[in-house]
Amino acid sequence: LYHSILDAISRGERTPSRIAARLGRSEGALRHPLHLLEEAGFVDKTEDVLRQRHAMWTIADPIVRLAHLLIRPNVSLLEDRRALQVWRAAQATFSAQILGPHFEQLCRRWVRQHAASELLGTGLGAVGPTTVADLGQRTQMELDVVALSAEPLLAGHSASVLLVGEAKSGVAPRTLGDLYRLERARALLTATGRCAASQ
Repeated sequence: LYHSILDAISRGERTPSRIAARLGRSEGALRHPLHLLEEAGFVDKTEDVLRQRHAMWTIADPIVRLAHLLIRPNVSLLEDRRALQVWRAAQATFSAQILGPHFEQLCRRWVRQHAASELLGTGLGAVGPTTVADLGQRTQMELDVVALSAEPLLAGHSASVLLVGEAKSGVAPRTLGDLYRLERARALLTATGRCAASQ
């Protein structure tokens, strides 16, 4: 069961409902195993920074992802000393499902530890990923890094969004399209009543 859960999360099933669906079990049946995996340091529970109670599970160590995505499915080829064949075929998986999620985690950690003093000059509250509904495009926009203010501006108001960002580990250069996408995300957040104006 534990290997199956790690395998499902490694393959991108990050919410309890999707993990349960992939394993053919109920969400309730996975609460205890997920808790034990978290206590053992194999998985991390990441809350959606803007939508409480929307937990996402990630593999804590990229080596565990590597084992589940590349090594376990290719044991026979690796035992036959065909590692180069495995490695060549796995480049897209390695980039998107191992390097990508780990880079996102590193970026969020850096923002938590350094952005307040080095970039913003103010304290930060929660830092994490979120999903923003884009009703005009009938889609969901995923944001890798969102940082909130340490305290609400006024009593009863939600914390301001101080920073939105994307974490891309690929070699493709970033373009103005990436910046326009972040501006769109900020506009969508503002439209929901969240204070996300540029500083």
